[in-house]
Amino acid sequence: MTDVNLSSEANNLIYNWERPNDPLAPLSNLQRNIVLDLCQEIKEIGPFYKLNISKDDTVDEELSNNRKEELPDVLENSRDFLAWYSKEENNWLEREDAVYVNYLDYLEKQRNECNGLLVQVEKCLKNLRELSHEYQLVSDKTNSLHQVSEELISDQMKLIQKKEAIKERLNRFKSLDKFVQSLDNSTLSIHNNNLDTILDQLNDHIKYHQHHVTFRESHAYMSRYWQCLRRVLALVRSNVGSGLALASQQASASQAYHYAKFQSAAVNLRPLLAALEARVDVFQDYNEVLIECQEMYVTERESLIGPSVKRTLDDLSNEKDTCALLRSASAFLLHVSLDEHALYTQFFSTSSEVFYRYLERICTSVYDKVRPLVIHMKHLESLAELCSILRLELLHEQVSTNKEALAAFGSVAEQLLHDVQERLVFRALLYLRTDVAGYSPSPGDLAYPEKLHMMQQIAESLQEQEMASLSRCDSTASLASQEVARISHQAALFVVVESKFLLLPTLN
Repeated sequence: MTDVNLSSEANNLIYNWERPNDPLAPLSNLQRNIVLDLCQEIKEIGPFYKLNISKDDTVDEELSNNRKEELPDVLENSRDFLAWYSKEENNWLEREDAVYVNYLDYLEKQRNECNGLLVQVEKCLKNLRELSHEYQLVSDKTNSLHQVSEELISDQMKLIQKKEAIKERLNRFKSLDKFVQSLDNSTLSIHNNNLDTILDQLNDHIKYHQHHVTFRESHAYMSRYWQCLRRVLALVRSNVGSGLALASQQASASQAYHYAKFQSAAVNLRPLLAALEARVDVFQDYNEVLIECQEMYVTERESLIGPSVKRTLDDLSNEKDTCALLRSASAFLLHVSLDEHALYTQFFSTSSEVFYRYLERICTSVYDKVRPLVIHMKHLESLAELCSILRLELLHEQVSTNKEALAAFGSVAEQLLHDVQERLVFRALLYLRTDVAGYSPSPGDLAYPEKLHMMQQIAESLQEQEMASLSRCDSTASLASQEVARISHQAALFVVVESKFLLLPTLN
């Protein structure tokens, strides 16, 4: 029981050393790690009493010899014996404790080694702390340097942006000398897609100075840029005019040939005209130059087409039939209008009032040829046929299907139709007033039913002749049918004229 109590007290004492709350001998984390390392070492080498402690045979032999030497030859009394025994007892005790002493020495060596390791660890920790401190200093300096570098880079970018802005602003002023020198030396090329770049740069410079009028000498530079732009536009106008004049000079009387010449000229002139058309909304100067180019084009075309159209219409005017003249002249002018519009679209992409007036002048020639004939025309049938030709064959079938190309011809045809309708109304009123309202029948007109009997007799005689001779009968029947057709045609025309007269206010 006593042993059990002692063991329990020992366990309690050990527990109190490391109890969680208020321990008697608390250990730090470092000390715990050292104890755990020692336990691990003990497990690996085993208990100390099982260690093979090497014994020095020479020492034992020397001790044995010493004991022999120290052993007295004669113990004379008990005091000598007790002294000898006490001495030997101490030797025995030393020999018994030798294992423990040796193990203690071993532990002492291990402790010294551990202390050495701890010293080295402390040195390492000290070095690490110094390195950490130095690293922190270097890191702070590096961060500071990085921040300064970022600020320098930011300042550099701002300076670059300011440099580019200054360069761009200076370019608005420096570019003037380049344009002036190119224009003065006649080295400025407006072909090979250079014209678009030149015009865009000039437009950009002019707009820039217009928006920055507060800059020094901005008005002077803007005025000089305007001069350069007008000189470039004059150069474009000159190139277009010379190209059109050259095509007109090379063209012959053959219509197809001079169309081909102008089509080949359009290949070189089209980029110049397209550059003007694309910028008509930028400045008014572009629109003015474009109109001048259109007028030059119309002038050259009219100098080629005008005489040919006049000569052709003069040849057609020899026809006595006004309806045939109108059909032939209109067909010719329709063909000319379509060809001219197709050629115009190869030079220009937008319609213009200049070209419309040009086609209107060309088409007015048919109006000048037909209107004098209409004024002196008396037959209602011919006037009605002219109205039908103008309204149905020309305006409805031709002009309405291609209004853009035939707009000028349609305007002339409508004006001519209006004049023909006025003449038709006038002649119809005159006919109603003289031949209907003022009609006085002759005795022959009132010879009814004698006239009907006569016609019946004629028909019977014709029938008898038909039975007599087939060929003669056929000829007679043909004459009779022609007479009947003529009478029916006259009656139908009279009805048509009256109906047209009644419907004219509605149609107009």
